[in-house]
Amino acid sequence: MSNVQKYEYPSEKLSNARRMLMAPHPHGDAPSFAGAFVECNLGLPDISEIDYEPAREWIQLIRNTMDTTGCVDPNNRGLWLVKAESLSVAEKREFSRALDELASWVDSEFWRA
Repeated sequence: MSNVQKYEYPSEKLSNARRMLMAPHPHGDAPSFAGAFVECNLGLPDISEIDYEPAREWIQLIRNTMDTTGCVDPNNRGLWLVKAESLSVAEKREFSRALDELASWVDSEFWRA
């Protein structure tokens, strides 16, 4: 599989996720982060097996941040929205940084092909 095939879809999805986090957030941070979680969930499976150590760390941080284990959604609003509402400023900053770094790296791999 060429880099174009391997990274095209993840590049699109991670770029979409990064774009969702750009200010201003018309409906607040939580919906923006929840939307970014959706895009990451779509793009990450295609790049799970990579040989670039920083990217593996970024992927793990993103997945850990998105993990909804222990979240409760009694009003049926969506677990990722509930999770996003629970994030601290530091967690949002770390997620955003990891997403930005990963999206940039995947994009560079896609265009290098």
